Amino acid sequence: MLTETTSKKITALYEKLKETLLAKNTDYGDSAFEPPMMFPELEAGAAIRVRMSDKLKRIIKLETGPAKVKAEPLADSYLDLAGYAILRIAELEKFSKKE
Repeated sequence: MLTETTSKKITALYEKLKETLLAKNTDYGDSAFEPPMMFPELEAGAAIRVRMSDKLKRIIKLETGPAKVKAEPLADSYLDLAGYAILRIAELEKFSKKE
């Protein structure tokens, strides 16, 4: 059974993720749904998966040792990964509606 404390923590993390993802999406101008400028032949979904792969590699490194760059804590990396997963789902849904 979910305790009230756990429920509040999940809600707070969801709100933080939502705010960060919406702000970053505004800053990046919906770029996750377009081919990357440097690799226009790469479809948007593949580019999101590459970002997820990079983020996973960072998480593994942070889980196994201290980071040289302290600006992004481990928790932020997990939130970024969750954000990329949401973007990928949104991209999948956008693609499936084109059919």
